[in-house]
Amino acid sequence: MKHRIYNIACMVLVALGCLCACQEDLDNASWTGDENTLLLNLETTAVQLSRSAGEDAYNENTVVSADVFFFDEADGQCIYAQTGLVPDGTQLRVKLDNDKVRFGGTYYIYVIANGRTYYADVTNESAVGQTVAQLKAKTITTAWKDGYSGSEVEESLLMDGMTGVTLSKETPGKVQLTRAMAKVALFPTVEESIESNGVTYTPQLDKMNVTMVYGVQRTNLAGDYAVQSADYVTRILRSYTGADGTYTQVPFYSYPNPETTTDRQNTYLILCVPWSMQTETGNQSANYYYRVPITGREDIPATLGRNQYYKVNVHVGVLGSLNPRDAVELDGNFAIYDWFDMELSADMQHYEYLVLDEYSSVMNNVNELRMPYISSSALDKSTTRIVKVTYPNYNDESAPSTGFTSTKTLNASDAEAAGFELEWNNDELIFTHPVTTEDYVPYTITVEVKNEQGITATWEIKQYPAIYIVGDYNPNGDENRFIYGETSGSVYDDYRSILNWTGNSLGGVNNPLTSSASNSNLNQYTIYITSFDIAGSDYAIGDPRSSTVDNLDYLGNVDSQGRTLTYYYPTRETEVDNVIAPAFKIASSWGVTNTNTLTYETAQERCASYQENGYPAGRWRLPTEAEIEYIVSLSNRGVMPALFNGSYYASSRRYYDNGYYEEEPGFYPYASGKVVRCVYDVWYWGNEKLSEKGGRDDQFVWGDEQMR
Repeated sequence: MKHRIYNIACMVLVALGCLCACQEDLDNASWTGDENTLLLNLETTAVQLSRSAGEDAYNENTVVSADVFFFDEADGQCIYAQTGLVPDGTQLRVKLDNDKVRFGGTYYIYVIANGRTYYADVTNESAVGQTVAQLKAKTITTAWKDGYSGSEVEESLLMDGMTGVTLSKETPGKVQLTRAMAKVALFPTVEESIESNGVTYTPQLDKMNVTMVYGVQRTNLAGDYAVQSADYVTRILRSYTGADGTYTQVPFYSYPNPETTTDRQNTYLILCVPWSMQTETGNQSANYYYRVPITGREDIPATLGRNQYYKVNVHVGVLGSLNPRDAVELDGNFAIYDWFDMELSADMQHYEYLVLDEYSSVMNNVNELRMPYISSSALDKSTTRIVKVTYPNYNDESAPSTGFTSTKTLNASDAEAAGFELEWNNDELIFTHPVTTEDYVPYTITVEVKNEQGITATWEIKQYPAIYIVGDYNPNGDENRFIYGETSGSVYDDYRSILNWTGNSLGGVNNPLTSSASNSNLNQYTIYITSFDIAGSDYAIGDPRSSTVDNLDYLGNVDSQGRTLTYYYPTRETEVDNVIAPAFKIASSWGVTNTNTLTYETAQERCASYQENGYPAGRWRLPTEAEIEYIVSLSNRGVMPALFNGSYYASSRRYYDNGYYEEEPGFYPYASGKVVRCVYDVWYWGNEKLSEKGGRDDQFVWGDEQMR
């Protein structure tokens, strides 16, 4: 890839490759013809070091026009302008006027690149007398290439920059240009196959596409434009190209989408992955959809900022939704770069540098990761190393019985003994750590890289095994746990019998810290599954919920927003005994139930009306037999504390007993008076709490409305 550096001889050095200049050979700045003409030489030999550099293939470095404005003071009025200048090959000529600007004088220079479409009414004459603020305040609308008509690559991108410079025939100055828009690109990795309900699904990667929803097409160069509803673009499409598992898209561009936007819409991507499956009638294919948020959540960027490159990596390990409006939300790994190059001379021998291809990486069920780097000297063997590895310990015997999670930290020598290894060659760091069937937590690996000149960089790696657990400690369940809207005491549904006001008992709303409950673990555990590790098991990853709405007849009480249960999908009673959801959350011990009160039906109602820790009611359900059995297997292996101490209902109507009441652990035929531990479909609803979406975790909310 080549990146262009535009040198303004004797006046301005404009870096258009990645918005910063690398200028070495000043002899190229020569004069021909009129003495009052600036000759702009376009260099193509600059060394590009940053991964965030503009890409020629997408015309991110292309200049088709330039407007140059001169000022005596930064906040003064324009005294001279040359507009609509067009590069001729590698040269751009700027005519000067000795009566207005002259060599030896000090001026402020403001440059707008590729602005002719928007600044066509700004001429050499009309620019005089205007301030930089007035020029920047002009609103700009760009009809981004939407991809639906086949065109995806922009011809050029709007940029601007300003600097102070003393005009000289011998020494050029420079202006750093910054692009007026954000750049967004999604890099998906997809499982080679997925098993669901006995069917094998295979992705058709060459037919993937991605759509940006709610990009912004209007802005100004001042950075204070108030985006309006009409400024959003509802759909911009990009197809993927590539092979061998590496697929790329033409980037999306969007002007800033600040939090102060009127009637703000959050920007997000919809990834479409076609999956094929073999059926009795032959091979069939269907499009499955995934949603990747870009703005609007606390754990991801709140805004789209100008001159920022948002590189989003995402892993697809589950089937999505057949309806893009109900797309399954995926958590992306964000890397945000300043979208310009480092300022270095083309003569690298006089500079010290150490640049990694990326500084934050994710490994999804893989054992090795290679990271390209460039360095001005060899890496220091004594100090380039893994400095620590941290991971959560959910079954710390020294932790209190309430389930407090400790963090385990391995130092450099312990990490090496545990199989975390780092090697490198002349251009790659190579990290290895084999994940096994005994790894159930995400690891955070911190690598320190240092070269012999003393330049350092830190590389952080997140490694996820095929199955991993995340704990969310909830000490405030007496405030954020509801059963049908109640936070304490006994609770009943709103069933009115013909003869009297009886109602069905949904059990008690108990405090596990003060009750006689055998389990007082205050963690909500989320289990993420992409494959199974139990030999001989017939588990299947899938959606165990009913495909039709069943609001369980009597759950009609209104929530804090005046809604009732409307779109509830309970767990199926049959055909899902071996099905496990790909990512589900287990209620903590705040969901402890009175014994001898529940029937299977009231256990269903209790789960349907359960809310905890900001995860609303209408989304919780009975676990399948496989989900209970798998959680028990994790507890038996010492991976997480025992959660099922007693007799618990499964969606099959049978109940599981761990040997607390029955002679042997296992499932038994239906009997009333058992308890329940509800689960929440993170894979479908996502992991956002009410408070993360502008609500309150301590208010009862029905959250069963179908995803938009």
